[in-house]
Amino acid sequence: MIQVRNIFLIFVFFLIVISIPFLEFFSFNLNFTNEKNNLKINFLTVKRLFFLYLIFLLIFSSLIIFIKRISKMSLFDISIILSFIYWVIFKYNEIKKLLNLINFNILKSYDGFFSITFTLLAILLFVFFYKKKKTNFINIFILFFFIINFTFLSSNILMGSNINKKNQIQNFEFENLNIKNLERNNIYLFIIDSMPPIKFADKILKTESKFFLDELRSNNFNYIDNSRSIYGNTALTLGSIFNLKPLKTKNNEFVKTYDQLEYPHLIFPTVLRKKYKSNLEYNLTKLGYNIKWIGSHFSNCYGYNRQYCIDEIDNENILINYEILSFLKKTAFQPIVHNIFNFFNFSIEEKIIFKSNNAISYFERYLEKTGKPAKPTFVLIHHLVSHWPYLVDENCKYEKNPGRINKIGIKKAFECNKKLISNISKKISEIDNQAIVVIQSDHNWELSNLDLSEYGDRNDIFNVIKTNDFCEKFEHNASNNIDTIRMALYCATNTKPLF
Repeated sequence: MIQVRNIFLIFVFFLIVISIPFLEFFSFNLNFTNEKNNLKINFLTVKRLFFLYLIFLLIFSSLIIFIKRISKMSLFDISIILSFIYWVIFKYNEIKKLLNLINFNILKSYDGFFSITFTLLAILLFVFFYKKKKTNFINIFILFFFIINFTFLSSNILMGSNINKKNQIQNFEFENLNIKNLERNNIYLFIIDSMPPIKFADKILKTESKFFLDELRSNNFNYIDNSRSIYGNTALTLGSIFNLKPLKTKNNEFVKTYDQLEYPHLIFPTVLRKKYKSNLEYNLTKLGYNIKWIGSHFSNCYGYNRQYCIDEIDNENILINYEILSFLKKTAFQPIVHNIFNFFNFSIEEKIIFKSNNAISYFERYLEKTGKPAKPTFVLIHHLVSHWPYLVDENCKYEKNPGRINKIGIKKAFECNKKLISNISKKISEIDNQAIVVIQSDHNWELSNLDLSEYGDRNDIFNVIKTNDFCEKFEHNASNNIDTIRMALYCATNTKPLF
């Protein structure tokens, strides 16, 4: 009976130890998610990482049984050693950052190698001194270290979650647009993430976009020059679009941090969760529209609101996906596997990120397959080809150009986007000519973070709109993202726009 109890306690201890890197990962991404941190914690993230958790548990259990059979060590000693090894493996990235702080510029390209070496050295030293221990102090210390870690991280996640829920929805009043007409045209909102305005792109990248703009005009798509976004990042820009107005802050100041928001649930992609509803969703639902969302691997309907899914776009590969790869960045797994995959000419980025970035092509295939939606439909298409990492050539084939400010990668993504936008404008004109279409970026390119005078302000955006005969005279008012989406709602119902 005592032996069974000990085995059970060791198993529980392993569950706690294995959980710690996962809890650290969840805690960081829940508390520090912003436009620079692509990963959002949602149901899809938990589902994918849970499978990895089970694999680790199986590996640990197998190692305990194997070591017990070939050695005379106690189960408790084996569990302590394996727990330390597991913990140190997930400190690889922190060791690497520490080495980068020490200004060894000559050895910087080998920091991964030195990180692995230090990790292995720490494990060997621990095992050496552990085998020479005279008391159970080390066992007790490590036991309490992991339990305290687990308790702290769990409480941090729970408290952070509760804080995030405060003030959400409470006292939120929906804006009820005065639309009484019965006309209902489809609305297609394309967010071309990080797409620069034409004038800056042509000047800096030495591209020529006249033919592109002429082609758009021939399909009744008009480019609105000097357009601006209210905000300079994805979360706030899309949040304000769905709010139909700027996001309210506690002190009526311009938003600099998410903590200032009166209703933090309105930022993207949280705003699209099933339990929340924005002003845009409220009015679309009231007008009888279906709402659909084509996202990317980073944020999509499967992680936030399955009612908004059009078709299966989830990555069914339970081992090779963005969540697991992000989680394993804390270990030496990524550089080792990356080199192995490169040897066999297999690119993880091509298989996962590249395909999911091209939301325009997915929407085009959807239109070709199903035709014009039978019921009035609003579709959000979040397209990331022009967002770093730049993974396309000018013909939209896979080609990696590393670096946030890599002008070659930016140029090829820009040319690819122009082709995709031209194609989808033709397709919409053929299949759903009465649809109201908005094609705009959420913010300017990464170069705008370097020099505003040369590369444009972060809030300067690419903006194309297609309305109808009723609304054509109002298109010049669509010079920012909020006015554009409001006009789209009014134009889709043949109602005079109010800004």
